[in-house]
Amino acid sequence: MAEWNVGKWPALAVSLLLTALAHKTLSTVTDSCEKQSFSCNDPGKNKSVNISNSELGNYTTWAISVDAAPCANVSRDIFAKGGQTVDAAIATLLCMGVVLPHSMGIGGGFIATVYSKNTSKTEVLMARETAPECAYRDMFVNRSVFARMWGGLAVAVPGELRGYEELHKHLNGSLPWKELFNESIRLAREGFRIGKHLAAAIQKGRQMKSALANETKKAFMNASGELLVEGDLLKQEDLAKTLEKIAEEGASYFYNGTLAEEIVEKVQNTGGIMTKEDLENYTVKWVEPVNVSLEGNLTMYSAPPPGSGPVLGFILGIMNQFLKKECLEDNVTTLHRFAESCKFGYAKRALLGDPDFVNCTEVVRNMTSTEFFMDAKNKINDSYTHQDPEYYGFVNETLLQDTGTAHAVFWGKDGVVISVSSTINGYFGSLVRTKSGVLLNNEMDDFSTPGKANMYKVQASKANYIKPGKRPMSSMAPMILVNGKGDVVLAIGGTGGSKITSGIAMVTMRTLWQEYNIKEAIDQPRIHHQLIPNNLMAEWFFPPEYVDELKQRGHNVTVLKESERFNVIMGVRSQCGRILANADFRKGGDVDGE
Repeated sequence: MAEWNVGKWPALAVSLLLTALAHKTLSTVTDSCEKQSFSCNDPGKNKSVNISNSELGNYTTWAISVDAAPCANVSRDIFAKGGQTVDAAIATLLCMGVVLPHSMGIGGGFIATVYSKNTSKTEVLMARETAPECAYRDMFVNRSVFARMWGGLAVAVPGELRGYEELHKHLNGSLPWKELFNESIRLAREGFRIGKHLAAAIQKGRQMKSALANETKKAFMNASGELLVEGDLLKQEDLAKTLEKIAEEGASYFYNGTLAEEIVEKVQNTGGIMTKEDLENYTVKWVEPVNVSLEGNLTMYSAPPPGSGPVLGFILGIMNQFLKKECLEDNVTTLHRFAESCKFGYAKRALLGDPDFVNCTEVVRNMTSTEFFMDAKNKINDSYTHQDPEYYGFVNETLLQDTGTAHAVFWGKDGVVISVSSTINGYFGSLVRTKSGVLLNNEMDDFSTPGKANMYKVQASKANYIKPGKRPMSSMAPMILVNGKGDVVLAIGGTGGSKITSGIAMVTMRTLWQEYNIKEAIDQPRIHHQLIPNNLMAEWFFPPEYVDELKQRGHNVTVLKESERFNVIMGVRSQCGRILANADFRKGGDVDGE
């Protein structure tokens, strides 16, 4: 299988190569929708040469895909000790929190979609952060935009550790809690070499000059006071000691112990309103997944609100209506239809919120209904797009975008599959870092504030206004796809703020209905449209002639620069009796399995 190490090529050569390969793949596939022959002997050779040098893992019993390469082997070590899939997941996520401190960690929260072959049951664990009890709807109205992004007021009550604790208990982890921390403690203490994604985030923070930013940046500097760069060794002794205490005492050390007092003091000293009672009273919850039936006797399961499973399901449900012989033509018309489906899906996002506070039952029912899929499909004109957001059902009263997110997929030999997205929201969260090495989230920015868009330009929504104890809406939509026999076909998820949902949908579309293997599907250039702003974003190596054709249909297309972040997708796919896994080259993760 041809592979190209693009990392060693000059930027112009890389640009020309990726554009050429993307064009080759997108334009040479037949537009007739006959079922493509899939090579089961070599699933890596189907429709194109590879665009990147990321690995296509090819396994038979278990597989994982993570966006933190130093943590890819943690699951193997856990399985060797007799651990279950849930043990591997927790140990790996703890590791990821150490090596991706700008994206996730114990100061954040997560959403996990879990499937068990033994029970044929899918559940979602909601360990998303909550608003403090003293929070109120208009708390950011007359404040600087920075107040909701950085500092103590931006911090929501973390759910990460309570979530790990519940996963371990609910799924009957076979290894002691303490053993799951070994690798994360080692990496925090001994250090690890900084990867390109963390390095880029650190350099991006160079321009931030506030006292809080300067304090946090010290954790990412060398002895000479210079910011660390790719390849440098990052040690976090303070975090290592904290993880040791949590390993010994459990999650209660974070929520009820000495660390809880330290967290509250730090948050309040930086302008926040979180109290010790907020931490003590935090709980996670198991909820029913949203599900959508797709062609081929497949069922998609994903996170309900405040997750974006309904948006993902609506996009895939609409595209499912365009299938011919379980196939989608690989051409610009399909891309146009996909963009239109995204616009319909994101229009409904404004109606979603935490169901404990907002009654969105009917909205979710409609967003997972074949009748509504057909209605949206019939409104899509193949010749042009519509400029009025109300055409797509946008009903919000105001017309005004989670960079810090990580995803992992665990496909275990015990029949358990876990797709989990974890976040601290923005890069380095709120920038509030305790003396114990805990970097806290800025999840309050994921709530809506009347008359204001958030950092991802997601519009204000009444259903997502701040209330005490409420969980904010998220673009995270960890997904598991199961066939009629109860076998998992695809487990997938991603990062990238408001672009997460469209990224998962596009990769799913390619690997299910356009016969790309999971690596090819992830490698391909992607597009994104969230309705408002009315702008179709395309990756930097998207074929120029496709851009022109989409513009001719009325789309306002912006081609991003190579340096501009898009979405990052992790996926594991069963095909031909094998388990294929890939970690998106855009962030530099890795896969493992047997």
